[in-house]
Amino acid sequence: MSTRLIQLAALIITAAGILCAFMLSPVINQQRVDRQLTYDLEGGSSAHPSYTLAASLGSFRGVLINILWQRSEALKQEGKFFESNNLAEYITTLQPRFPDAWDIQAWNMAYNISVKCKTAEERWDWVQKGMVLLRDRGIPNNPNAVVLYRSIAWILGHKMAGGTDDMHWYYKARMAETWQTILGAPDPGWGWKPEYRDPAKRPLEEDFDRLEHGEWLATRQFAQIADMAETYLKKANRTEGDFRASNYFTTLSPDNLARFYTDYPDLKPVVQQLEALKGPGGEELELGLNPRTLRAFGRGQMFRDAGYDVGTEVINNPDVLGIDAMAVYKWIVSQPPDVALNLNPRNNIAAARERNPDLTIVDLVPLLNLLRALTLVGEYHMDPPYMLVTMQAYGPIDWRHPAAHAMYWSALGTLRAEEWTQNKGRIDLLNANRNIIHNLQKLAHEGKINFRPQVPTMGQIGKETINHSPDVRMIPAYDRAWEDTLTKAKAGDFGDKHEAGDSFANGHENFLQSAVYLYYYDGQETKARDYFKRAKEIYADSPTSPVAEDGEYELSMPDFARVRFDDDLGFQNVMRILVRIRLAWRYGLAERSRAVMKRHLDSAKRSYDDYLEERQITARADLDVQARQNIPPFEDLVLSQFIEIMGSPEQGYSLPQKANIWQLAVPLLVAESDERALVYEAYARMIPFLISQAQLEGLSGDIRNAFPPPQGFEQWYQQNVAPQQPGLPPPPQPNPTR
Repeated sequence: MSTRLIQLAALIITAAGILCAFMLSPVINQQRVDRQLTYDLEGGSSAHPSYTLAASLGSFRGVLINILWQRSEALKQEGKFFESNNLAEYITTLQPRFPDAWDIQAWNMAYNISVKCKTAEERWDWVQKGMVLLRDRGIPNNPNAVVLYRSIAWILGHKMAGGTDDMHWYYKARMAETWQTILGAPDPGWGWKPEYRDPAKRPLEEDFDRLEHGEWLATRQFAQIADMAETYLKKANRTEGDFRASNYFTTLSPDNLARFYTDYPDLKPVVQQLEALKGPGGEELELGLNPRTLRAFGRGQMFRDAGYDVGTEVINNPDVLGIDAMAVYKWIVSQPPDVALNLNPRNNIAAARERNPDLTIVDLVPLLNLLRALTLVGEYHMDPPYMLVTMQAYGPIDWRHPAAHAMYWSALGTLRAEEWTQNKGRIDLLNANRNIIHNLQKLAHEGKINFRPQVPTMGQIGKETINHSPDVRMIPAYDRAWEDTLTKAKAGDFGDKHEAGDSFANGHENFLQSAVYLYYYDGQETKARDYFKRAKEIYADSPTSPVAEDGEYELSMPDFARVRFDDDLGFQNVMRILVRIRLAWRYGLAERSRAVMKRHLDSAKRSYDDYLEERQITARADLDVQARQNIPPFEDLVLSQFIEIMGSPEQGYSLPQKANIWQLAVPLLVAESDERALVYEAYARMIPFLISQAQLEGLSGDIRNAFPPPQGFEQWYQQNVAPQQPGLPPPPQPNPTR
């Protein structure tokens, strides 16, 4: 063939290729838009300037990305994680629509870099950075990438809520402190859903399902936050069911601000007064309609909830309460005698105003709820209405728990995956569903939180404590999540390779078994028997069930619960010990027997000692393992459970009942520790709760006879607590008279 013919053929082929490329370009560009792989550079200010600049590099961007990826991976292989992270920052800027870039960088921060740090504070900082990178930048840039939802849920559920990191208790405490400051401790009570508030419309007792017919007060109260977001922050183009934080404004527009003040006229002067508050040196605090103000209110309430006297110098100082909270506290207590500020969402303001016509009651709850909505949307990129959806679907979620956030992001990722057909049949969709189950499991096994912030100058009674204990209220949602996942697996939603097989069946059986012992040790034997019956019916004849093979389904329900509880290695540490301590108080109080109390406490102490022997002492050479498996001193666990009984409204004990508890508890607490004045610490911590309860129940006068201080308490208090800080009050006296 002649050279000219070859050249002509080449030109024809080249022209055909250019024509085909030209014809396919609109289709390809549309696919890039549909799959959110690019920014619309004509879209104005919606894109971050750095992303817009990166997109304008054209074909050179791909070359630069390849170089950066290769160098970043080489640095990672050399163990130079900090240097690799710096390059990853450039990669995410150049590839904002590539989910794996965000995923790898977040993992590097939360895992590789964090474990190189030695202090808990440094580790927490890097774990936070990894989680925040996904939440604040990765997901907003890739809202349909389910892998990013799975990854943020993994950091929250595994790194923070789990026990594999030797600093995990520090992470849990920081999450509890952060979210109690923002949302407060959740109300443990419940009521009927609106459609069942009429007694005539309520289900029969055998048909009653609290998840279906009941409504947790924490959920009802959170609905007010969601309503604030919908009413004053929602953008006009938000469609129903489109749960994205970007659908809300992070500040109030002038029109919505005027509307808010029209709806709540008492709050305009309140905001103006807060804006005028100054620090101790006369500096502007910049409080007002912003998250800073919410944290100032929340921090003061957190210390009050823990039983501290916020008005004393030991608490009311910049190092403990903080300057903002000090200013807000001073503003609260400086109100005129005829003005009362309401901070409690459970109070009936209309009834209170009717009872006290001469008293001006200013309800601050709407203001706090608006600030909460602003904070959730602006700082945490969370959708308050979807947070409410998860609470309505799964139960009384405590947002102080990392697993609660892991479940939120997993559920949102599952929703995104189901909306976006590219995720159908992908392993990421299956993992997102599994994350929901795993985190509901965590909330059922350890979803109740007892958190007490630290006051360093108060010694033992000012020590920071955090304990997680079982929350059986989450079991119905845990059950339904399993049923939903099994249904999806059978329908092929996770692909042909992930049909409902033995792995799903084994997980479901483990759930039913744990539900038996969780309900049994919570005192709900009827529920325990129901789940025991279900487990037997489904799995007693299963050839793949080790429990069936061992004949455990032939045991009585109580024996089955005890065997399963002892064999459940995944949750045996603190939970097992706390359960037995609670049994000591519950059965001891029921039988008014110190001997019963002591028997259960001895059993708890044996479990505690066994744990130390088996899981810590054997790992003596590995300090990381010791720290990771560490649990508080046994005396702290006993004390925390006692204070929960005396202080938590969920327990429902009246003051006379608590007086009987105190009589039984004194000798037990005295005998519990030879080295520590446990009974004195208990008295100092419980008295503020008792005084508050006496005031709420309308009791007046000295109740010291019902709650006498243990012998030697005043001397111990003056020697061990009062000298820690000038301004500390004298020993608390149980006299609620105003």
